Amino acid sequence: MAYKKPQLVSRLRTALTQIEALETALAVQAAACQEQHIRTILILRVDVARLEAQQGMSSSEPNQRGERL
Repeated sequence: MAYKKPQLVSRLRTALTQIEALETALAVQAAACQEQHIRTILILRVDVARLEAQQGMSSSEPNQRGERL
């Protein structure tokens, strides 16, 4: 790597700009992934609450033999 100083400075600045652009893209992607993860967790919590509510309702009603679950 026998670059002259101005060439080296130029290449380093270009590399730094590319690194900053990649860091920004990763940050945006990470935020989007985190939002999707939070949505998924909230949906699963709602599903669990519904299932628990259904289970609670069905356990208080007698089954076909008249027994409570």
